[in-house]
This record gives sequence, structure tokens and C-alpha cells, in this order.
Amino acid sequence: MMAPGPDGRPLVLYVDDEVQNRNVFLATFSHQFRVKVAESVEQALQLMQGEIVAVVLADQRMPNATGVDLLTRVKDQYPDAIRVLVTAYTDQEPIVQAVNRVHIDRFIPKPWDNREMEALLFGAIDTYFMRLKLKDLELGLVSAQRSEVLGKLAANLVHDMASPLAAITANVERLRFGEEHFKAIVERGANGGNAEEQEIVSELPDIARDLELSVQYLTQLVNGIRDHWRPTSASDGEADVRAVVEFSKKLVAGRARNDRVKLVFDTPEVPKVRVAPSVLCQVVTNLLVNSVQAFTSESARREVSLKVSVEGDGVVLVVSDTGKGIPPDVLARLGREQLTTKLAGQGTGLGVMITRTLVEKAGGRFVLSSIVGTGTVARVWLPKVDAPKPRA
Repeated sequence: MMAPGPDGRPLVLYVDDEVQNRNVFLATFSHQFRVKVAESVEQALQLMQGEIVAVVLADQRMPNATGVDLLTRVKDQYPDAIRVLVTAYTDQEPIVQAVNRVHIDRFIPKPWDNREMEALLFGAIDTYFMRLKLKDLELGLVSAQRSEVLGKLAANLVHDMASPLAAITANVERLRFGEEHFKAIVERGANGGNAEEQEIVSELPDIARDLELSVQYLTQLVNGIRDHWRPTSASDGEADVRAVVEFSKKLVAGRARNDRVKLVFDTPEVPKVRVAPSVLCQVVTNLLVNSVQAFTSESARREVSLKVSVEGDGVVLVVSDTGKGIPPDVLARLGREQLTTKLAGQGTGLGVMITRTLVEKAGGRFVLSSIVGTGTVARVWLPKVDAPKPRA
């Protein structure tokens, strides 16, 4: 999760095109708050990138764009931030406009009184943290209700999927059983069968293996939703990272090709990790699919990469993309609540939640970082098989 700031305090941003006002604000309040100042809407938005923003104060009268214009952008990109309009106007029109368009939290006239501004800032910071706490409480209640509903849905889903998965498994076994018979039939044909028949027969072992892996993946995918809401044994088993990545690549290659996304893999031989292969497959596939879907129609460079390396007692998998990125306020919550950045119908918000849960239950670590307009990086660390298990 993104840190509020180098000293643990969220950001207070003051925006004014007059350099004297900016200097006074910075000199007066920077010893009590973590303050940045900007002279324009564009500079303000740039300074806010990668920040947890608590308070934005915007002067109404600025060239090219007004304070209301800026606070409208802040409302969309940083909805938890306290929005304050600073205005020297004697009429009420800017304030009315700000209330109607932006739902501002405060307004203060220019020139301001230092004590009044100080009280406003302390109050705004308190309101910001109270707003976050209230949201956490609301999310906790919603999560508890959702857990009960999803638990019932998952149980029904597992039950309904059991029969078709069992049928596929039985057919795979039958396919393996018939493999030698198919070879014999081809060999008894004229000249040992034609080239097409020989090619089909030679592919049967690979087809059977892929079907078996697909059944394992689907089974874990179904169980993963259920497992998110109750303890699992994700750390049981050993996974060959390279083999799992190769299989996951097959699952997402078609979607990447359709979306014109280039896949780049750097997967050297690394030690096995202490996690069930099907669990690792779900983690890798979730991250790759999210990255493939991270592009807009305007995205010029469409590339998703996965890199594997050894780090200490574990193995690191890094999935990165050059997509649209995730706003800081959304990033801070993503993976800890059901939240999606995708268009309607493209995602449920469960993928990152389940991924984080599976990684942490396997004794690993999951970190998501992003910059709007640049891309997103997901980093997964998993313990090696021979690494000591953490104490319970």
C-alpha cells in the first residue's frame, strides 16, 4: 500500500497563481503540516500523483482554469480528500458553483487569517481521517454481509461444477487409455497412415496433459472463491514456477493476441516454491489477465511482462504493464476490498483480493504499485521449498 508521505503525514496542497500567497502559506504552515504548493491546475495534478492527498485548497481566480475546475478533478480522482475553495470574490456565485458542482467541504476568504486557516487545516485533517475510518467501518460491514452471500454462492458453484469437471477428467483418462490404440490403427493403415493422422496421434499426449492441467486450474478457480472466505492450505505442495508460468501463458495468450498486447516473459530456472501448483497458477493468471485488460483504446505501447528471480529465501514474480495505471486513492484500497478499475462487465474486483489472500496464506507477500498514465507493477514473493517455515 502506498505510504502517506516520508514522515507518515498525508499531503496538504495549496494552489494559487500568486507567488506571494504560496510563499506565505508554505512558510506559515509547513512546520505543522506536510505542505506542497502549486501555481496552476496542471502543476497541482502533477504534484498529487503518487500521493495520499488529505486536503486541497484552491484559489478560485487562476488563469486558464478556476479553483472549481481543479476541485472537480480532485473530487473524481481523490474522493476522500477535503476540498477547500479560497476566494476573494464578494459575490457568492463561485461558492454556489463549487457547492453544486464539487460539493466542497469548506471555503475561506482571501486574505485569510492565519489562526482561522490553521483551525481549518486541523479540522480538515481530522475530517479526512474520520472519513477514512467511517469508510473502513462501512466496508467491514459490507464485507461481512458479502462473505455470507459469497460463501453460499461458492458452495453452490462448487457443487454445480463437480459433475462437468468429473466428466472431463474421465474423458481425459479415456483419451490416455486409447492413445496406444489410436497409434495401432494408424500403423495398420496404408503406409502407416497419412501425415495428418500421424500428427494428430502424436499430439494426443500433449492434449491430454493440457486438459488435465485445465481441470486442475478450473477446480482451484472455483474453490478459490470459496477459499477466500475461509482458511485454506495454499502452502501445501510444491510448485515449479517456470512450468506454472508456461501453462498460465497458454491461458492468456489468446486474450492478449485479441487485444493486441505483447507478452514478454523472463523465466529462468529457479527453486520450487512452497505453494500448491494450482494456487500459483491462479495467482499468475489473475495478474496477467488484469494487466492485459489495463489498456485503453488510446494506449500506444501495449506490453505486459513477467519476470522471475530469486530473492533471499524466496522467489519473486513481477508482472508489469504499460497500461493506464491506477489512481492513488483506488490503489490504496485495491486488493483489500471488492473494487475494480475496469469497465462495467469486465471485472468484479475479486481477482486482486483473492490473489492477495492466496499469496499471504502461502506465507508470501503481495505488493501493488502504479502510476497513472505509466502503468502498474504487481510483485509477488513466495518462500522456497527449503526455506524455514515461519512460526505460527
